[in-house]
Amino acid sequence: MENTRVIGTLDSGLLMEAVVVGLLVVIVGVLVHMLIKKVKPDMLPRECAEWNKHHIMELCLFMTGAIAHLVCEFSGVNQKYVDKYCVPMLPVV
Repeated sequence: MENTRVIGTLDSGLLMEAVVVGLLVVIVGVLVHMLIKKVKPDMLPRECAEWNKHHIMELCLFMTGAIAHLVCEFSGVNQKYVDKYCVPMLPVV
């Protein structure tokens, strides 16, 4: 069946996409944090460890990724990207 999602409709597929994007942003953010911690350990103050004991950084990263995905979907950015870059690549039948 063809994807018939209308821009600006909130369905379970879109929510699942937002969750996946949120999780990917958490993973990338944690990896970047680990890299910075190894390369420049003095760059991160001690307060960061205390501040993040309740996983605030991960929650912020997740919410940032999920909300950014929803904003791109509802504003039409995703559709513009697909129209400009993906549709021209489809084979002509």
